[in-house]
This record gives sequence, structure tokens and C-alpha cells, in this order.
Amino acid sequence: MCPHCGQNAPLIYRGVAASCSACGRPRVPLTTQSLSFAGKPSRVGGTVAGVIGWIVLVVGLVVALFLGSVFGAIFTTGLGLAIGIPVGLMAIAVSMALLFSGKQLKKSGEVTQKDMRRRAVLALATNRGGVVTAREAAAALDVPAAEADAFLTDLAKTEPEEVTLELDDKGGIYYAFPRLMQAQPRTRIAADDPRVRVSGASGVPDSFESEGLDDDDSVQEKHRRRR
Repeated sequence: MCPHCGQNAPLIYRGVAASCSACGRPRVPLTTQSLSFAGKPSRVGGTVAGVIGWIVLVVGLVVALFLGSVFGAIFTTGLGLAIGIPVGLMAIAVSMALLFSGKQLKKSGEVTQKDMRRRAVLALATNRGGVVTAREAAAALDVPAAEADAFLTDLAKTEPEEVTLELDDKGGIYYAFPRLMQAQPRTRIAADDPRVRVSGASGVPDSFESEGLDDDDSVQEKHRRRR
């Protein structure tokens, strides 16, 4: 929990300094999960695996073609094909495995990042009474405002019961979280409010005078009571 805002929000790292994604105040590094590095190892690993997969495919096919051509020229065409085809098939199998695993790994990293961003946005919304703008989300997620707006818009489409897109009186766009919005306090008249006067032994109010009562009304009330 953040000692400042009390939210279980992930950390944002800017260099070696860590801050709370909900309130932006400094936090001790490594005390909770990081938004900056969420899913990053998987995404980087997936990209690397994809690059290696394409390299293996290209190099393997070139080697297979070279070996097939050399053995076919020196010996027979059948021998060239017998050597080149297995090498090419092996290169294709290895490259496809690398490309598929890289895609899955990258997808896993993106899901982890999205879940962590959702957690950070919910903590931010809780800290701000259930209302968040794209600019506030961008600062909390440490991303450009356009990327934060796209993320919030997608969240409103996929989870309409949690997030709604709203317009303020000036036409500005903000995102509301109905379940996190703070209830507006109701105005109540206290028992010792000076506008309420209680008389008689029964303790039942026999009159209620509003502030700003006209003088004529006061005179008429007094005259009625004297009678």
C-alpha cells in the first residue's frame, strides 16, 4: 500500500526513482510490482525469438539450396535433392517454432502490461473519486496522452459496467468509474439548528422560521399568538 494515498498501486520508475502511479508521490523501489517493467521481459523475448526465427528461416533455406546445388552438380540431382530438402525442412520447422513461440511470448507480455495498466488506472480513479481524464492517466501510466486515451477508450468498450465515457459542461472528455465514484453528501438540518424552535412540554416543534422572514409576517405571527 502507498503510505501517501493508501492505494495498492504499481510503481512507476523514472530512472532509478520510483513513484506511486495513483498519487505520483515518491515510493521506496522494489516494494511492490512495477508498471514500467510489467510484461517487458516477455515482450522483448518474443521480439528476439521472432527475429531469430526469420534469420534461421532465411539462412536455412540458403544453405539447403547451396548444398542441394553443389551435390547435384558433383554427383546426381537425386543426391542433391536428398540432402537439400531435409536441411530446408529442418530450417522451416525450427523457424516456425521460434516465430510461434515468440508471438505467444510477446502476446503474454502485452496481456501482463494491460492488466497492470488497468490496475494502475483503477487505483488512480479510486484516489480521484472515480473520475479520470486522459491527461491524468497518461501521467500515471508514463505514456503519451494519445496512448492513454486509446487505452481508456478500449477499457470503456470492453468493460462498460466499470468505465464510461462522459462529457463535462465545457465539452471536455473524461472517464467515469461508477463503482468508484464518491457519493455526494446530503444536506441535513441538525437538531440544534437555530432555525428550528421547540416549545411546550411535549417537545414537538410548533413553529419553523426560515432565515430572512419578512417583518410583516413576524408581526402577524405575534398578533395571532396574543389572540
